[in-house]
Amino acid sequence: MLDPYLHTASLLVVALLLGGMFLFSEGFAAFLFRHLPPEGARMLIRKATPHFYLFVIVLLGQAMALSWISDSFSAAWMAVVMLTAVRGNADRAVIRSFIGHALADSKSVQLVGSAAT
Repeated sequence: MLDPYLHTASLLVVALLLGGMFLFSEGFAAFLFRHLPPEGARMLIRKATPHFYLFVIVLLGQAMALSWISDSFSAAWMAVVMLTAVRGNADRAVIRSFIGHALADSKSVQLVGSAAT
């Protein structure tokens, strides 16, 4: 009885997800790089990306829950995509901490080297 409504709601959530992905990559990033210096734009995109991942994860979870009854095959694929988004966000945090430590080490080496000369 509710299957057509759940399927339609799931399609609307997926459409919202795809629209948000397009807006983030083509609209937000292009706007920032057009109106800010490159370093400022990069920093703002880096700060916005975790929120974007959260947006993707939440909408995929909603779409998966809405389509589970009417189309479990699609719901399973949405779960796979959601898990890759979770994994990507976790990998990004690990890489960021590794790069932060590497930059801190390189600055301390550079400071030590400049103090010795």
